[in-house]
Amino acid sequence: MIAAVAQFVFDIAMIMHSQTTEQKYKELILKAEASGVVKLYVREMNNILYIDGLTPSDKVKEELWKLYYQIDPEFRSGDLVLNLKSVQPAVS
Repeated sequence: MIAAVAQFVFDIAMIMHSQTTEQKYKELILKAEASGVVKLYVREMNNILYIDGLTPSDKVKEELWKLYYQIDPEFRSGDLVLNLKSVQPAVS
C-alpha cells in the first residue's frame, strides 16, 4: 500500500513538472495579447519564460503583474521574467 501511494505521489510530481512554463503562464500571455501589449516577445530558455512587451497604460501593466502574482504567489518559482514597460501617450 505504501509503495502504491509513493508511486502515485511520484506520478503526480512528474505530471506537474512536465508542464512547460509557457503552459503555466498561458493565461498571462493571452491577457497580454488581449490587453493590447505591443512588441510582445515570449521565449523560454533553460526552463525560464521571458515575457517582454509594451503596455498601453500603467493600469494594464499592473493588471498583468496581479495575474502573475495569482499564478505564482510571492513569485517563488523563479521561472518567469516579466519585463513590461508602459507607453502611455504624452498629454498635450
